[in-house]
Amino acid sequence: MLSAMVVLWVEGRTPRGWAGLSSGLALCSLLSGCILDNPKFDLDSTTFGTVGGSTSDAVTGSTGGETEATGGTESASGTTTSGEPTSGEPTSSTTGTSTAGTITDGTTTTTATSTTGDDTTDSQGTTGGMFCEPMDQIDVFFDGDMDGYGGEPKKVCPEEIPEGYVEQGGDCNDGAPNVNPGATEICDGADNDCNGLKDEYSASNQECDLVEAILDKECYLSAYEGHFYYTCKAKRIPPDANGICSGFAVADGARSYHVKIESEGENQAVTDFAAVLGANVSIGLRDTVGLNLGKDHKWVEGNASLTYGSTLEQPPWAPNQPDLLIEFWTQLSYQSGLWGDIGGLELRSFVCEAEPKP
Repeated sequence: MLSAMVVLWVEGRTPRGWAGLSSGLALCSLLSGCILDNPKFDLDSTTFGTVGGSTSDAVTGSTGGETEATGGTESASGTTTSGEPTSGEPTSSTTGTSTAGTITDGTTTTTATSTTGDDTTDSQGTTGGMFCEPMDQIDVFFDGDMDGYGGEPKKVCPEEIPEGYVEQGGDCNDGAPNVNPGATEICDGADNDCNGLKDEYSASNQECDLVEAILDKECYLSAYEGHFYYTCKAKRIPPDANGICSGFAVADGARSYHVKIESEGENQAVTDFAAVLGANVSIGLRDTVGLNLGKDHKWVEGNASLTYGSTLEQPPWAPNQPDLLIEFWTQLSYQSGLWGDIGGLELRSFVCEAEPKP
């Protein structure tokens, strides 16, 4: 086997054992174990000082003219592939960990190493490669019927709203494009505007056949201070009215009940509703004990005591009303708006009051 030979210019000094060569050139077989007498050469190091006027940073992989990357290049996923030629610039890692190879341009050898990076953040709240703090996330809603309002919510970063999602929620029937919070209520037995009530008043819905009865199913619809009123022709005994009224609320949070009058303005509004019918109507006030004592009169809704109308035999009560101890229910005159007591078996048209869900 041939010994590896190097020819070195050792700044005019002659190695020991080669004194006959006065020209300053020394041939030395590194395999023969000779020692170069040069203070700038360190056998324990892989580097020279100044050799032949050029500077070398590393000797690993130097071919003196060939360009080759022995360690390969970094792949985008953090792994490496070997054998691909690379010239000049070392590669770097953007995610994960990789080991880049040695790159040589013929005169200078540079060992390119990668860094272990971690450009990711807490993945909570990330969508589509984006991430944001939980406090910056927004609610979006899946819009199955493509009416601009969604049903099921999802939290995402503002810049990453998934396809099929919208920023408006509240759709109570995401399979019906004519049912959403922006729809107009109509008389169809459904809650079109998703407020929790069915068939209540709107500009397009001022009367509707609501009550199951042989005759006079119509209810005249109106609104007052955010509440909705159903003034129904069908005659029922007062104890049954509240059960019928409750059926107009079709979602949690909405309420509907035999009307509860709590102010002079509301009393006038209900009088106007009754005037449309041209009939006296029952209201949801009952005498729970008898004896016509003011503290015994309670509203069906919430079993609340009287505030407005708490002074008996004075307006809004008609003169000398209430008068009989056995008449436990109350009617409102469509002509005067005054109250009077009636018996529990007397048939009357009735008024329902409804509150939409919050």
